[in-house]
Amino acid sequence: MAWDKGLFMRTAEDKARIILSRFESSDTRDGVCFSIGGLYLRPYYKLVSERAYKQLREIRPDLITKDGLKKRDSYNPPKNSACKYRFVIEHVIPIDVTYNVLKKMFESGKLSLSYITRMIKDGRLVCAVITKDEDDQMNKLYRERMPDGWDFNSGDPMARYSAVGIKMYQWG
Repeated sequence: MAWDKGLFMRTAEDKARIILSRFESSDTRDGVCFSIGGLYLRPYYKLVSERAYKQLREIRPDLITKDGLKKRDSYNPPKNSACKYRFVIEHVIPIDVTYNVLKKMFESGKLSLSYITRMIKDGRLVCAVITKDEDDQMNKLYRERMPDGWDFNSGDPMARYSAVGIKMYQWG
């Protein structure tokens, strides 16, 4: 699947409007989650683990720019490659967490376009690139949840990474 550059041209408000319309049209959970995770604001990932950054710098320096890591469907080498590195593109805040928060707000009549827009601008829908080993490590505790006591509106989106000792590199 090739990246649709038109998706990158959307504003945060455009993306928020799409997400809100999915709830309003009583779309399925999967349809809403696709909207949460499937529309991108930039053609670069701004977050990458320190380990993934070092490995990508070694094997794919052409993907690392001053603006971020160029988006790809996958950063993994071909299966028949001798390269030992494997990477995962994952949502910083699990989509299930985001979906459940938005669904509760929608059901209570509190979900608004301005709230979703602010959530997007605050970096609550971003993806990061980490190594497969780091993903396995995080999934043991935080596959579909955030650390105990974490709050969606005020908690650090990087809390899962910090909790398991993964250092993140962030552009701009």
